[in-house]
Amino acid sequence: MSKLSVLVFGRKDQRTTYPCSNLDALSAYLGISNLELEEHIILSSVLHAKEPEKHVFHIVTDKLNFAAMRMWFVVNAPAGAAMQVQNVDDFTWLNSSYCPVLRQLESARMIDYYFKVHAHQASSLTAGSDNLKYRNPKYLLMLNHPRFYLPEVYPKLDKILFLDDDIVVQKDLTPLWSVNMQGMVNGAVETCKINFHRFNKYLNFSNSRISDNFDPNACGWAFGMNIFDLQEWISIVGKPNEERTLWKLGTLPPGLITFYNLTYPLDRSWHVFGLGYDPALNQAEMENAAVVHYNGNHKPWLDLAIAKYKSYWSSIVVVVVILEKFQNIKEIMRMNESCRSCVKPEKRTKSLPFLISIIFPNNVRVFRPHFNLFTFCIVTTKQMDAEIKENGREGNNLLCHARIK
Repeated sequence: MSKLSVLVFGRKDQRTTYPCSNLDALSAYLGISNLELEEHIILSSVLHAKEPEKHVFHIVTDKLNFAAMRMWFVVNAPAGAAMQVQNVDDFTWLNSSYCPVLRQLESARMIDYYFKVHAHQASSLTAGSDNLKYRNPKYLLMLNHPRFYLPEVYPKLDKILFLDDDIVVQKDLTPLWSVNMQGMVNGAVETCKINFHRFNKYLNFSNSRISDNFDPNACGWAFGMNIFDLQEWISIVGKPNEERTLWKLGTLPPGLITFYNLTYPLDRSWHVFGLGYDPALNQAEMENAAVVHYNGNHKPWLDLAIAKYKSYWSSIVVVVVILEKFQNIKEIMRMNESCRSCVKPEKRTKSLPFLISIIFPNNVRVFRPHFNLFTFCIVTTKQMDAEIKENGREGNNLLCHARIK
């Protein structure tokens, strides 16, 4: 029985649980994230998978964070799923001489245009506002761009599922690998209902190379949850864009060009987006979505998050077991039950699943940032109470605190 694997491009963690030689026979997910957000994707994916043992997550990070990512998942990998971590710096072929999108990132003229405020702009608060949204370091990260070269990263995989770092998985995603994409390369939810997601909002149609080849009213589509058929993938041929004459900065514009007439429209129930900017989304659609996406500036882990959408993000309850020494699995499960029983009855709903994370005392500080990302149930021994209290166990995200002898 084949496995479904998950490829995550990120910045802080990973674990390998099977020989790398097996990877070529697997399909894959792909996500872009940092450590904390990356774990959220993986937890929510595994939690809702009917057969988590069939899923493999491939995580690609940089050399600065490679060791930390790898060690984190050695200790905290979700039960059932397999992990592989890779260093993007080992992809020596992925450079600006080969990849047009990366060549754009290294253009001094492009960096000057988007990231510097010139004297004639300084007199106005609104000057350069057209470029303000693009003045974000994420657009210069090489880790954002290997998505355009996936067939070369994983030449023997059939399909790969891309998951962005600000999404929450709410259903089993396995059926996506069985979608008949009718020869298309990219399976994505279209954004035709939103006017500013038409091609003319991202591409420069005053340039003949664009106007002669693309429809200005063509539907855009959402990055964030995409199923790519790597066997149908047509080689990506980037077009010169150093003068910013063809597309705006970011990954969506070159994505629109790359997969023009090669995108299969997925049912909207697979991917509901806009939770990071639109306060008027349909609640029923969000509840029934396989993936909800917090694209926009109002991320759920920030104070400026749209309050009514935060519950989707915090619906994952992590049982954090604080141990002074390793316990056998029966004791660990008893800790899990201790946490379940301490949760107030009104909080015991199907929307609050439990996962176990084993944390040793010297790792409490390392785990501290996660208290802002999940809803927690903490199980500790009495001796560990002081350590937990010192390192920030109290907070709005703490659902309950159970103690065992």
